Amino acid sequence: MQTNIGVSAKTLPISLRRAAEELLGRAIEDVEMLGLYTYRDPEPYRELRQEEWEKELEELIDLFPQTPLLSDGAISRESIYTREDEML
Repeated sequence: MQTNIGVSAKTLPISLRRAAEELLGRAIEDVEMLGLYTYRDPEPYRELRQEEWEKELEELIDLFPQTPLLSDGAISRESIYTREDEML
């Protein structure tokens, strides 16, 4: 999980400010806001049972948008090689 914390450059400890300036390759002005990102350590690896793995996979698949399949006519040779103005 990622957390973004907006911080005024003016309130940064001098060591962090110098590190940020070195990273950016320029001086940072007091009025600038900097985004600091923090990350939580991921959970330790554990093997999933078959049922858990299938459930996780199904949940992942459900995140994809559901779109209708193309019809046979939409992917036929004629429709691929025919210009739109010729179809009208």
